[in-house]
This record gives sequence, structure tokens and C-alpha cells, in this order.
Amino acid sequence: AELKQVAPNLTFMYHPERTPGSLFLQVIENICECSKPHIANDIVHSAAFDDIGYGVVSCYNSLPLAGGGSTLVRLNLKAIAERSASIDDFFTRTLPHYCQQQIAIIDARCDFLYGQSGFFENSFLVKEGLIDAGRFVPMFGMYGLAEAVNVLCEKAGIAGRYGKDEQANALGYSISEQLAAFVENTPVKHGWKHRAMLHAQSGISSDSGTTPGARLPYGDEPDPVSHLLAVAPHHRHYHSGISDILTLDE
Repeated sequence: AELKQVAPNLTFMYHPERTPGSLFLQVIENICECSKPHIANDIVHSAAFDDIGYGVVSCYNSLPLAGGGSTLVRLNLKAIAERSASIDDFFTRTLPHYCQQQIAIIDARCDFLYGQSGFFENSFLVKEGLIDAGRFVPMFGMYGLAEAVNVLCEKAGIAGRYGKDEQANALGYSISEQLAAFVENTPVKHGWKHRAMLHAQSGISSDSGTTPGARLPYGDEPDPVSHLLAVAPHHRHYHSGISDILTLDE
């Protein structure tokens, strides 16, 4: 707060039994000054990992401790919705198809990383026991959920829009649920527990016309309480990270 720095990205792991109220108040005061640190619910995050634990990389990449992300591949949900004839077609044909394509890319990348790159054989990090190849996990990313919901609503003649309508929000929750079920039930060739981890991706500089992860589009947010209630149900599905940026009244 004193330096007014928004970088580097830092995450505070909040636990109601371990975090003193005075420290949590300091975190909140820092957020009001410079929007940092992010806050992670340690109880929820810990439940998705094991006794060795997890770390939060950057602002919201939650990954196994002593491991990390082996690769990150991401679905543009808006583009998938645009290639769908209807809501039903999206859930039964296009989304499953592109999810399978993403798993194929993950497996190909990890085949190279584990079998050809030599990283895990030659890295001093492995030799000194700082990282464990078995604790790396591929990140199954997605972005553009808001636009996907709106496109599908338009195709179905639904007037509601993501973040502002219960029917549209419910459609968004169904997309997150289907993605989570797919990732949970689909093995990968290399990775912690032989599964990828679902991730709401923040976006990159070349993205255009999409909103990061499951966030609401910038400049079109409702009041803070409605905003929070709209996005919160998504969070339990994205074990390797999801974040929201909420505006506060001045």
C-alpha cells in the first residue's frame, strides 16, 4: 500500500482459524490502496490438493507444491458457441469435441516435456529435490464464458445476459459443471493423479472480444452484490485457479 504497487501479483491464503483479524484488516486496506494482494480461501483450496499442499503462482494459478503446471491449453468458449447450432448442440457436440481436442494437445505437449525435452532428467531442481516430476499437472484452461453464454442465449431467443439474468447465469453454471466433469473423468498420459486441472484463464494480450475466465465483461458489471452472487458458484469447479475482479464503491 505504501508503494502503491500493483505488481508483482501476490495472493494471501486466508484461513478463518489461522489468520488474525488484524492481519486480514491490513490485507483489506492494501486492496483498497492498490488492488493487491488477491485473497484465496485456504480451506477450499486445500481440499482440492493433498497433505503436501499447494502454492498459488502469480495471482490465481493453484498448483501442487513441489510441482507446478506442465502446460496450459485453453478453450475459447465464445468461438465454440459460435460454431454451435443451439444450446443443446453446444453441450452434446461442439463442447465435447473441442474438450477432446484439448486433451490431445495436452498429451502431445507432455509427451515432449517428459519424454524428449530432458528437463526432468537434467534439471538441478529435480536433482536437488526441489521439484518432483510426478507433481506437475497440465492446466485445462478456458476463457470467454460470458460471451459464450450471450451467444447461446441469442441463438435460443433468450433476452437475458450473463451476470444480469438468472436463466443466463444458470447456463453459465452448466458449462462450468460440464467442463469440470469432463476433466475429472478424462485421464491424461502425464500428470499428477493422471488428470488435468480445470483453470479459468485470465487471457493474453492478443485476445479480442472475449472476457477472461468466467468473469463478467468489463464496464457492464451490475452492483457489487449481484456481481458476487453471479460469479461465486463457478469457483468450486476450477481447482487450478479462478479469480474475479470486483469493483468497490469509492
